[in-house]
Amino acid sequence: MAISLDLGGIRDGMQEFPVTESVILNKPAGTEVSQVEPRVIKLRAYSLVDMELPVKIRFEKSLQRNLIVPQPGSVKVAVPQERKEEFLSVHTEPINLDEITQTVTLRVKLVLPDQVQLIAGASAMVKVKIDVEDKGRKLK
Repeated sequence: MAISLDLGGIRDGMQEFPVTESVILNKPAGTEVSQVEPRVIKLRAYSLVDMELPVKIRFEKSLQRNLIVPQPGSVKVAVPQERKEEFLSVHTEPINLDEITQTVTLRVKLVLPDQVQLIAGASAMVKVKIDVEDKGRKLK
């Protein structure tokens, strides 16, 4: 069984939707619903606004941040309109530089903050090229 909620009149903020027998779908023939739990579904809705945020690379150890640039350098996301000033960038998963002994290009996953979603077609991965000068691990 499943339920169907009419979200046609939804607005920003917290809303409650009663769960009654009338919203239950796919009820097997001859089945009677005697009780529904939970009786109310609470849903918080918010308007989204599109933004382009810069990508910041995270490292497990410190590194001069201007040495390595992600590709792409920014990503298009949708964020809650009421909180758009809070979102300044999107970070990558941390890169462990101890494991890198030669020049390499990595595909690194983005870590999206709560309530932030990628816009359709945007990739959840970025490319990061790390140049290593020699086995002494001097980064270019």
